[in-house]
Amino acid sequence: MPYRFSLDDVAFLDSQEGEEALAACSALALTDASRLADVAAVRRLVGAERAPAVLETALLRRKAESKVDGGQRWLFTDDAMQQASASPVAEYRARRLAGLDVHDVTCSVGADLVALARTACRCVGSDVDAVRLAMASHNCTVSGVSPGLVCADALRPVTRESVVVADPARRDASGRRRWRPEDFVPALDDLAQAYAGRDLVVKCAPGIDPAAAPWAREVELISLDGRVREASLVSGGLATATRRATVLRSDGHAWSITDAEPDEVPVADVGQWIVDPDGAVVRAGLVRHYAARHGLWQLDPRIAYLTGDTPPPGVRAFRVLDSGRYTEKTLRALLRRYDVGRLEILVRGLDVDPDALRRRLKPRGASEASVVLTRVGRTPMAYLCRAERIPDEHDAGEPASVPPPGQGW
Repeated sequence: MPYRFSLDDVAFLDSQEGEEALAACSALALTDASRLADVAAVRRLVGAERAPAVLETALLRRKAESKVDGGQRWLFTDDAMQQASASPVAEYRARRLAGLDVHDVTCSVGADLVALARTACRCVGSDVDAVRLAMASHNCTVSGVSPGLVCADALRPVTRESVVVADPARRDASGRRRWRPEDFVPALDDLAQAYAGRDLVVKCAPGIDPAAAPWAREVELISLDGRVREASLVSGGLATATRRATVLRSDGHAWSITDAEPDEVPVADVGQWIVDPDGAVVRAGLVRHYAARHGLWQLDPRIAYLTGDTPPPGVRAFRVLDSGRYTEKTLRALLRRYDVGRLEILVRGLDVDPDALRRRLKPRGASEASVVLTRVGRTPMAYLCRAERIPDEHDAGEPASVPPPGQGW
């Protein structure tokens, strides 16, 4: 079970003595194999009473290094660290709300709050958990921002007129995920009711059914470095489209696409390349819009794979070497013909387990390839490809369109 921090723990960790103890812990291995030695070392350093809080914080800081900018100086609980927005995602959301008055009503330890405080005209964070609020105060201080902080229930508004940002808890007391919006804390419908008439942005898991939030006029799917991280439910006052996909990279590259763009694309035979759109584009239902933007077409109107003769910049695309109707026998022969030994298998529209198929194929050649398995009409097809990373134009990504402050989402 994760360690349960107290306000006294936070006060100690926020003190000079606590920071010195945490700095000393930075040299520990903090692995399963070193657990006993690490615990003994921390107890010698701060005593048995303080050791659990110090050791847990050292572990959480190490886990947060790749997620939260400056996380090596932050305070976390385990649940708060897991649900915290990755810094590029939090910064993107903050840019969309730049220049507005913003209230983060479930600020937790401050992952979104710190980013919002840097761009908002005025910013307030509140949480019902006094321990997390104390951690947020520390994290804001070490991050150089000073939003207002209030201990308050998210369902009892303590501000007026500001944009409301919320990130409901999606795990129960045992750490298991809650999937139903009515089980979120606070529940999605309760949030919408509490802030009726206010501009509202709610962060949710990417698999949420938009029908669960009829008040949301825009649903945005956000990915980071190829992984879909979250969905944002956006109320009418901020919405500028019905569906949006935003693709972020840790190096700062970003782009967005919405259902306001054209989506007329043909369905035709395979071109020189196959493109598997980013998961945010697929989940947002914007595959055809993405194809139209980049001059691609569909292999099948019900399958997300796209094809064309020029792949978009900045993606990992698949140059088609050969293709044909898929059976294991014909695919095995194709792999022998191209001397393939290292094989990546991508599947859409077929009931195929890539790992099980690879074991049965037993490729033994000297070269490397990718095979795209999909359905075209009723026909199962295999496309043998070479994966290539397409460089960005001028070595830069497309900017995500961010409206001027106060002009909507």
